[in-house]
Amino acid sequence: MGDLKPQPGVEINPWIQLAFITVSFLIVAYLVAKYRHGVAANNTMFQILIWSTIIIAMTSRGLHIYFGGGLGEASFSTLVVRTFFVQIVFVSSAIYTSYMSWKISKTLRY
Repeated sequence: MGDLKPQPGVEINPWIQLAFITVSFLIVAYLVAKYRHGVAANNTMFQILIWSTIIIAMTSRGLHIYFGGGLGEASFSTLVVRTFFVQIVFVSSAIYTSYMSWKISKTLRY
């Protein structure tokens, strides 16, 4: 849970960390329980895996920006290259992977 402590001087209550992990776990567990049966169960599980990691990564980045004092007065290019490059690549690859998975699952209907 080091990502929830972006600044050394910012302390986050361990109960808040536990609550965050528990809520995240319960949401994913609910989605898995709801969509584990069906025609495209593997595709659905894959989508839950991809998008749950995206949500966690974006939440982590948002908390880092919020507790870190914002974005500052950086230029757009600096923000894209230094701050959001990994997130842009991560989301782009998730969108592409989701699209390809959906496309393949449509052709493999049983």
